[in-house]
Amino acid sequence: MGSWRVVERGTAWRDGDAVVLREPDALLTSRDAWPLKRPDAGRAVGLVVVGGRSVVVKVYDESGVRGVLERLLVGSPAVRAARGRARMARAGFAVPDLVAVLETPLARRGQRCALITAAVSGERADWFWEHGSRCQRRRFARQLGAYVRAVHAHGLYPQDMRISNFVVVPTAAEVELVLVDLDRVRHYRRLAWQRRLKNLVQLDRSLGRLARASERLCCLHSYLGPVDRAAVRDAARAIVEAGRQKDATRTAA
Repeated sequence: MGSWRVVERGTAWRDGDAVVLREPDALLTSRDAWPLKRPDAGRAVGLVVVGGRSVVVKVYDESGVRGVLERLLVGSPAVRAARGRARMARAGFAVPDLVAVLETPLARRGQRCALITAAVSGERADWFWEHGSRCQRRRFARQLGAYVRAVHAHGLYPQDMRISNFVVVPTAAEVELVLVDLDRVRHYRRLAWQRRLKNLVQLDRSLGRLARASERLCCLHSYLGPVDRAAVRDAARAIVEAGRQKDATRTAA
């Protein structure tokens, strides 16, 4: 479908790596690549060492009428991901440094695009959660709830907020959370409860079935802020019910 072209260079771009970066497919299949996501659902993700530093390469395959129309109307998936990254950064949240956005020419079979970012040095949040002590898990749950509360307060809505999409970065104080999956981050003047609830369901489920009730409530308390117990109970019920409805929809499909 044609050669790759760079449509945006980020602050982490290095001219010395230009030749290598212009071939994202070769990067993902190189000896220095570590697959982070299998090439399904139209995308492949890998961690690659380029010029002595680690970068994350995400390649998207667009096909079909819908993909072409979305690209024409709102830009390619890689462009939209870079846009979501910029929205989060403007709101003051830590994000991966952008290296580049690349695209192939639009053809009948669709288009391919790639997002390259500098790797965030830290641990995947799901691993951190699974192996943390009880005290660490409670602190993490509080920080996670506060993080999501701040994101929503800025009118930002990441459509995939599972903890596996976070990296935990140690700091002098505690830890810093960095959301690394920014494919679908939208901004709304008024963020509806249903969208906020979707993120809360994603978080609650990604904490795992073995999470203690106290840890789940710790996260929810931190998200809701200073509210009475009735409000916390209502929110907890809403999360459970939304999860059940989601399961029922999947079963019916």
